[in-house]
Amino acid sequence: MHIKKIVAFIVIAMVLVFAGCDSFIGDLFGAPEPTGMPEDTDRPEDTDRPEDTDRPEDTETPEATEVAAATEAPDVTESAGHTLGPKNTDAPEMIEGTGYDIGDVIYDFSVPTIDGGTFTLSENLGQPVFINLFATWCGPCVAEMPEIEELYSEMGNDVVFIVIDIGEDAATTQAFAESNGYTLPFGYSVTGDVLPDYYIEFIPQTFVLSADGTIVEYFAGSSDYDSFITAVEAAMGQ
Repeated sequence: MHIKKIVAFIVIAMVLVFAGCDSFIGDLFGAPEPTGMPEDTDRPEDTDRPEDTDRPEDTETPEATEVAAATEAPDVTESAGHTLGPKNTDAPEMIEGTGYDIGDVIYDFSVPTIDGGTFTLSENLGQPVFINLFATWCGPCVAEMPEIEELYSEMGNDVVFIVIDIGEDAATTQAFAESNGYTLPFGYSVTGDVLPDYYIEFIPQTFVLSADGTIVEYFAGSSDYDSFITAVEAAMGQ
Protein backbone atom coordinates (compact mmCIF):
# COMPACT_ATOMS: atom_id res chain seq x y z
CA MET A 1 0.00 0.00 0.00
CA HIS A 2 2.86 2.29 0.83
CA ILE A 3 4.52 1.53 -2.48
CA LYS A 4 1.36 2.40 -4.41
CA LYS A 5 1.25 5.86 -2.84
CA ILE A 6 4.83 6.52 -3.79
CA VAL A 7 4.21 5.46 -7.38
CA ALA A 8 1.10 7.62 -7.59
CA PHE A 9 3.01 10.57 -6.24
CA ILE A 10 5.76 10.14 -8.84
CA VAL A 11 3.23 9.97 -11.64
CA ILE A 12 1.50 13.14 -10.46
CA ALA A 13 4.86 14.92 -10.18
CA MET A 14 5.86 14.02 -13.72
CA VAL A 15 2.54 15.22 -15.05
CA LEU A 16 2.95 18.50 -13.27
CA VAL A 17 6.51 18.93 -14.57
CA PHE A 18 5.40 18.41 -18.14
CA ALA A 19 2.51 20.81 -17.53
CA GLY A 20 4.95 23.57 -16.43
CA CYS A 21 3.76 23.76 -12.87
CA ASP A 22 7.15 24.32 -11.32
CA SER A 23 5.80 26.60 -8.72
CA PHE A 24 3.38 23.92 -7.50
CA ILE A 25 6.28 21.49 -6.97
CA GLY A 26 8.20 24.16 -5.15
CA ASP A 27 5.31 24.72 -2.85
CA LEU A 28 4.89 21.02 -2.40
CA PHE A 29 8.50 20.47 -1.31
CA GLY A 30 8.80 23.76 0.59
CA ALA A 31 11.11 25.49 -1.95
CA PRO A 32 11.06 29.25 -1.78
CA GLU A 33 9.06 31.00 -4.43
CA PRO A 34 11.35 32.81 -6.88
CA THR A 35 11.29 36.51 -6.52
CA GLY A 36 11.77 39.21 -9.08
CA MET A 37 15.02 41.08 -9.66
CA PRO A 38 15.67 43.44 -6.75
CA GLU A 39 15.17 47.09 -7.49
CA ASP A 40 18.35 49.12 -7.97
CA THR A 41 17.82 51.53 -5.16
CA ASP A 42 21.29 53.05 -5.52
CA ARG A 43 20.75 54.21 -9.08
CA PRO A 44 20.04 57.93 -9.06
CA GLU A 45 16.79 59.02 -10.46
CA ASP A 46 16.93 60.67 -13.85
CA THR A 47 16.69 64.39 -13.56
CA ASP A 48 15.83 66.92 -16.16
CA ARG A 49 18.84 68.28 -18.07
CA PRO A 50 19.61 71.74 -16.82
CA GLU A 51 18.98 74.54 -19.22
CA ASP A 52 22.04 76.07 -20.84
CA THR A 53 21.77 79.46 -19.25
CA ASP A 54 25.19 80.58 -20.49
CA ARG A 55 24.29 80.37 -24.10
CA PRO A 56 23.65 83.88 -25.37
CA GLU A 57 20.38 84.59 -26.96
CA ASP A 58 20.47 85.02 -30.68
CA THR A 59 20.44 88.63 -31.62
CA GLU A 60 19.47 90.15 -34.86
CA THR A 61 22.29 91.28 -37.10
CA PRO A 62 22.16 95.03 -37.48
CA GLU A 63 21.26 96.23 -40.88
CA ALA A 64 24.16 97.34 -43.02
CA THR A 65 24.72 101.05 -43.06
CA GLU A 66 26.24 103.09 -45.79
CA VAL A 67 29.84 104.06 -45.14
CA ALA A 68 30.87 107.50 -46.20
CA ALA A 69 33.99 107.86 -48.30
CA ALA A 70 37.13 108.13 -46.19
CA THR A 71 38.51 111.62 -45.69
CA GLU A 72 41.62 112.93 -44.02
CA ALA A 73 39.76 115.55 -41.98
CA PRO A 74 36.23 116.42 -40.78
CA ASP A 75 33.77 117.26 -43.50
CA VAL A 76 32.78 120.66 -42.17
CA THR A 77 33.98 122.77 -39.27
CA GLU A 78 31.91 125.76 -38.28
CA SER A 79 33.38 128.55 -36.20
CA ALA A 80 32.59 132.23 -35.73
CA GLY A 81 30.44 132.35 -38.83
CA HIS A 82 33.11 130.95 -41.17
CA THR A 83 32.90 127.45 -42.58
CA LEU A 84 35.86 125.35 -43.60
CA GLY A 85 34.53 122.90 -46.16
CA PRO A 86 35.77 119.54 -47.38
CA LYS A 87 39.39 119.35 -48.45
CA ASN A 88 40.70 118.17 -51.80
CA THR A 89 38.26 120.33 -53.71
CA ASP A 90 39.79 120.66 -57.14
CA ALA A 91 37.38 123.25 -58.52
CA PRO A 92 35.75 125.08 -55.60
CA GLU A 93 33.34 127.94 -56.08
CA MET A 94 32.84 130.91 -53.82
CA ILE A 95 29.42 131.32 -52.31
CA GLU A 96 27.44 133.88 -54.22
CA GLY A 97 27.14 137.21 -52.46
CA THR A 98 29.99 136.65 -50.00
CA GLY A 99 33.72 137.22 -49.95
CA TYR A 100 35.83 139.62 -52.00
CA ASP A 101 36.26 140.30 -55.70
CA ILE A 102 39.33 141.35 -57.62
CA GLY A 103 39.64 145.12 -57.19
CA ASP A 104 38.26 145.06 -53.64
CA VAL A 105 40.33 146.05 -50.63
CA ILE A 106 40.64 143.45 -47.86
CA TYR A 107 39.80 144.79 -44.43
CA ASP A 108 42.55 144.82 -41.86
CA PHE A 109 43.10 141.61 -39.87
CA SER A 110 45.63 140.03 -37.51
CA VAL A 111 46.74 136.45 -36.86
CA PRO A 112 49.33 135.00 -34.47
CA THR A 113 52.47 133.55 -36.05
CA ILE A 114 54.38 130.41 -35.08
CA ASP A 115 57.42 132.46 -34.02
CA GLY A 116 55.35 134.06 -31.25
CA GLY A 117 54.58 137.28 -33.08
CA THR A 118 51.51 138.68 -34.82
CA PHE A 119 50.89 139.44 -38.45
CA THR A 120 48.70 142.51 -39.04
CA LEU A 121 47.83 143.37 -42.61
CA SER A 122 47.84 147.15 -42.20
CA GLU A 123 51.36 147.03 -40.76
CA ASN A 124 52.66 145.24 -43.84
CA LEU A 125 51.18 147.36 -46.61
CA GLY A 126 53.48 149.43 -48.78
CA GLN A 127 54.57 146.25 -50.53
CA PRO A 128 52.53 143.63 -52.38
CA VAL A 129 51.14 140.99 -50.04
CA PHE A 130 50.78 137.25 -50.75
CA ILE A 131 48.18 135.55 -48.50
CA ASN A 132 47.65 131.80 -48.61
CA LEU A 133 44.99 129.92 -46.59
CA PHE A 134 45.76 126.23 -46.02
CA ALA A 135 45.69 123.32 -43.55
CA THR A 136 48.23 120.58 -42.93
CA TRP A 137 45.67 117.83 -43.69
CA CYS A 138 44.68 119.34 -47.04
CA GLY A 139 46.23 117.47 -49.96
CA PRO A 140 46.12 120.30 -52.55
CA CYS A 141 47.40 122.74 -49.92
CA VAL A 142 50.40 120.57 -49.14
CA ALA A 143 51.04 119.95 -52.85
CA GLU A 144 51.32 123.64 -53.73
CA MET A 145 53.42 124.64 -50.70
CA PRO A 146 56.81 123.94 -52.34
CA GLU A 147 55.76 126.28 -55.18
CA ILE A 148 55.01 129.02 -52.66
CA GLU A 149 58.26 128.36 -50.81
CA GLU A 150 60.21 128.74 -54.06
CA LEU A 151 58.43 132.00 -54.83
CA TYR A 152 59.17 133.30 -51.34
CA SER A 153 62.86 132.43 -51.61
CA GLU A 154 63.08 134.51 -54.80
CA MET A 155 60.77 137.44 -53.98
CA GLY A 156 60.59 137.54 -50.20
CA ASN A 157 62.50 140.84 -50.09
CA ASP A 158 60.01 142.63 -52.32
CA VAL A 159 56.74 140.95 -51.38
CA VAL A 160 55.20 140.26 -47.96
CA PHE A 161 54.20 136.60 -47.51
CA ILE A 162 51.90 135.08 -44.92
CA VAL A 163 50.64 131.50 -45.01
CA ILE A 164 47.76 130.94 -42.56
CA ASP A 165 46.82 127.52 -41.18
CA ILE A 166 43.03 127.41 -40.89
CA GLY A 167 41.54 125.48 -37.95
CA GLU A 168 44.79 124.18 -36.42
CA ASP A 169 47.01 125.30 -33.56
CA ALA A 170 50.55 126.68 -33.42
CA ALA A 171 52.18 123.33 -32.60
CA THR A 172 50.59 121.62 -35.61
CA THR A 173 51.56 124.45 -37.94
CA GLN A 174 55.11 124.66 -36.64
CA ALA A 175 55.62 120.90 -36.90
CA PHE A 176 54.47 121.03 -40.52
CA ALA A 177 56.83 123.90 -41.38
CA GLU A 178 59.84 122.37 -39.65
CA SER A 179 59.35 118.85 -40.95
CA ASN A 180 59.30 120.18 -44.52
CA GLY A 181 62.09 122.71 -44.07
CA TYR A 182 59.93 125.70 -45.01
CA THR A 183 61.16 129.22 -44.27
CA LEU A 184 57.86 130.90 -45.14
CA PRO A 185 56.19 133.03 -42.45
CA PHE A 186 53.38 130.90 -41.01
CA GLY A 187 50.37 132.15 -39.11
CA TYR A 188 47.48 130.14 -37.72
CA SER A 189 43.85 130.48 -36.68
CA VAL A 190 42.33 127.80 -34.47
CA THR A 191 38.83 129.17 -35.03
CA GLY A 192 39.28 129.79 -38.76
CA ASP A 193 37.99 133.33 -38.28
CA VAL A 194 40.62 135.23 -40.26
CA LEU A 195 39.46 137.68 -42.91
CA PRO A 196 36.73 140.10 -41.86
CA ASP A 197 33.40 139.63 -43.66
CA TYR A 198 34.76 136.68 -45.59
CA TYR A 199 33.19 133.23 -45.71
CA ILE A 200 35.96 130.60 -45.92
CA GLU A 201 34.20 127.71 -47.60
CA PHE A 202 37.24 125.78 -48.82
CA ILE A 203 41.02 125.66 -48.90
CA PRO A 204 43.48 126.34 -50.36
CA GLN A 205 42.83 129.94 -51.32
CA THR A 206 45.38 132.58 -52.26
CA PHE A 207 45.08 136.36 -52.44
CA VAL A 208 47.69 138.57 -54.09
CA LEU A 209 47.37 142.20 -53.02
CA SER A 210 48.90 145.36 -54.35
CA ALA A 211 50.83 147.64 -51.99
CA ASP A 212 47.63 149.42 -50.91
CA GLY A 213 45.76 146.16 -50.10
CA THR A 214 43.73 145.89 -53.30
CA ILE A 215 43.13 142.35 -54.56
CA VAL A 216 45.03 141.94 -57.83
CA GLU A 217 44.61 138.20 -58.22
CA TYR A 218 42.67 135.44 -56.45
CA PHE A 219 43.25 131.67 -56.69
CA ALA A 220 40.35 129.40 -55.70
CA GLY A 221 42.05 126.07 -55.11
CA SER A 222 45.65 125.05 -55.63
CA SER A 223 47.90 126.65 -58.22
CA ASP A 224 51.55 126.60 -59.32
CA TYR A 225 54.70 128.69 -59.37
CA ASP A 226 54.14 130.18 -62.84
CA SER A 227 50.65 131.39 -62.00
CA PHE A 228 51.74 132.77 -58.65
CA ILE A 229 54.72 134.71 -59.99
CA THR A 230 52.63 136.20 -62.77
CA ALA A 231 50.16 137.49 -60.19
CA VAL A 232 52.92 138.83 -57.94
CA GLU A 233 54.60 140.66 -60.82
CA ALA A 234 51.26 142.20 -61.72
CA ALA A 235 50.83 143.41 -58.14
CA MET A 236 54.34 144.86 -58.13
CA GLY A 237 53.54 146.81 -61.30
CA GLN A 238 50.67 148.67 -59.67
